[in-house]
Amino acid sequence: MNKQKTYFLFIDECLNPNLNLAALTGIFVPLDKYTLIRDEISKLVFNVQAPQINIVPPLIELHARNLLEELSNNNPNKTDKGKIKILSDIVDIVNRHRLFILRISYLNHREITDFLKGDSKLYQTIFSNILELIQKFFFDSLILPVIDGIPSCKPSSRKSPRIDTQLIFSFARQIRFIHHMRCNKNIKKGHSLDNFINIAEPVFVDSYYSTLIQLVDLVSYLLHQVEKTDLNPNKIKSDYQKKILDCARSIDSNNLITWKGKLIIS
Repeated sequence: MNKQKTYFLFIDECLNPNLNLAALTGIFVPLDKYTLIRDEISKLVFNVQAPQINIVPPLIELHARNLLEELSNNNPNKTDKGKIKILSDIVDIVNRHRLFILRISYLNHREITDFLKGDSKLYQTIFSNILELIQKFFFDSLILPVIDGIPSCKPSSRKSPRIDTQLIFSFARQIRFIHHMRCNKNIKKGHSLDNFINIAEPVFVDSYYSTLIQLVDLVSYLLHQVEKTDLNPNKIKSDYQKKILDCARSIDSNNLITWKGKLIIS
């Protein structure tokens, strides 16, 4: 009997109202590579902080929206060049370990949410697509979803930690309901659910304390730069933006499944 492969599936969301876009990105990290990849990212953070000998620097978050902003102002890496280096190193980790990436983007976010009430960020709609792809490509693997879903937990935050109830409904309830149907002998044969047996209940974490959620955030950001360029090809880009786009396009396409389009509303 072949030993079942186990993967963490780290998931991050992306919303861009200006492009009417909603997306989810997922990165599959094999269980036997998790500690190696986690430590590589931790070392990357330590190196960019460039602390003095015998000094343990504070935690910082690698978040695309304010990348390296937590570094001290006199840190030589707090530059556009330093940001590009971080993004390039992240792509190198993804490519070197051949991490499988899913990216699903809807380009008519407002029209869908006007039609599908209660799914304002399209979590449930897009996660259903991801589950279908998992069923197709990872039907013989155990999948452990880990989702960025507890914001405002960092020490500097003035807000209390909170959980988005829509997030729970869209991810946790959906998986629980799938297994609820699977185990009902009266309806199991009427649905194509057998391959969903290996999808575990999701765990929700704060990206500030999860290096792998930070990994998927940065990858999501890079893939979004490609989307923005595809949707607005004539928009003038700065040299910095061109370098980011080059970095994004260096992600190995052999380990990447992306889809973007519109949901037909009738």
